[in-house]
Amino acid sequence: IGFIEASHFLAPALVGDHTQNETVIFMTACAFAAGQYGLIAGLTASVVSFLMLNLLYVPPYFSFAVTNQSDAANLTLFMFATFIISLLGSRDYDSKRILARRSELFHSLLQIHRFALNKNTPAEAITVLNEELKALLGKQVAFFLPGTADPKKLETLVTENLNNADLKALKVCWEESKTTGVGAPYEPEGCTWRFEPMVTSNDEIGVFGIRISGHDDLGEDFGRLMSGIADQTALIIERLQFEQVA
Repeated sequence: IGFIEASHFLAPALVGDHTQNETVIFMTACAFAAGQYGLIAGLTASVVSFLMLNLLYVPPYFSFAVTNQSDAANLTLFMFATFIISLLGSRDYDSKRILARRSELFHSLLQIHRFALNKNTPAEAITVLNEELKALLGKQVAFFLPGTADPKKLETLVTENLNNADLKALKVCWEESKTTGVGAPYEPEGCTWRFEPMVTSNDEIGVFGIRISGHDDLGEDFGRLMSGIADQTALIIERLQFEQVA
């Protein structure tokens, strides 16, 4: 009896001694858990809350048996409601996490852009971009630029293993100035890279590529990120080329 009275301290007399009032308190906890820590935390809180309500607040106490149809219906509705709350709360959690990650990523890209601009030649800038983007994105990246001997043939400063499908996608990206490879409209079978043309207002500078893992999310954000990196790199290279000519 003393333990039951102590447990009821969680639901003070201010909110009354009705089970529906206690369920509101537990629902609030489930919503907080989902909003702060994601869907799994919210669902876990829902299950634990359901068990605690059944054990401590629904007669017979200290038993998971439910003898009253009304109590059974209330517990079922509570479980259903907390699951919905957890789903909605986890969406807010995911949105905040995505926004924070996006903000951190673009801040890092701005820093990389500044580092590259301090270089004297396009080759030096590409080397810096290649190393920094690999560390930032955690993926293999490559920049392909026209060769000095044959401007129609692409070259890369860093040797990357491209299979025949990758080479086909790279060629189409360069010749037609369009996104190709994994997740793009033109995706040869067996392709493991995604390529984005680096274009300025004057001309196509080269091609930016990134190796795609099977579990990568290729949504709109990823496409915008690829396009942004390609555009910024094209502007950096064009500016350095103009400086060399001057």
